[in-house]
Amino acid sequence: MMSFATDFIARNDPAQAEALRQQMEAGQSLGSTILQGLFAAVLLFIFSTLGGLLGVQLFEKRKGGNGMSSAPPPPQANYGGGMPPPAGGAGGGGYGSGSFGSGS
Repeated sequence: MMSFATDFIARNDPAQAEALRQQMEAGQSLGSTILQGLFAAVLLFIFSTLGGLLGVQLFEKRKGGNGMSSAPPPPQANYGGGMPPPAGGAGGGGYGSGSFGSGS
């Protein structure tokens, strides 16, 4: 079983196969390496979930007590200076104004 695993890994990445051989020589079996990886994945999942829950509690900004987000209030009556738009529409020149190819 071990030679099958190392041969399979050697075909894909010889450096990984060498690292696996060194681990097996050091006394770690493939099964214990897989168990250590699963244990690390479970710990990573637990701590990332706790970090997310803690981050929401620390950094969430809610307004109001009902939990529903409400729309912002409308602008004041004189918002924008209260001046009427210029005559001739809201355009102000630039690209798209005038006739095409007039040369001016």
